[in-house]
Amino acid sequence: MLAERDECICGEIVDDLPLAQATVSRHLKKLKEAGLVQGTIDGPRVCYCLDRDALARLRGACDAFFGGLDLPAQPPPGECC
Repeated sequence: MLAERDECICGEIVDDLPLAQATVSRHLKKLKEAGLVQGTIDGPRVCYCLDRDALARLRGACDAFFGGLDLPAQPPPGECC
């Protein structure tokens, strides 16, 4: 949702999700603490947007990690190992 709008206000996010306002706020706070989201306070509202540089670094780290895994061939459907 933040990527589509490039900026959101918490109330608008809550209106679009089947979650309580406190739950949405808690998740946004954690994303902000992780540095993936930025937020500015405008009176009673908090406006959130993605930190695109941080997301690009995260993508690079994930690509490097998963690209370096030596995964065995996929087992046939219905078989776990």
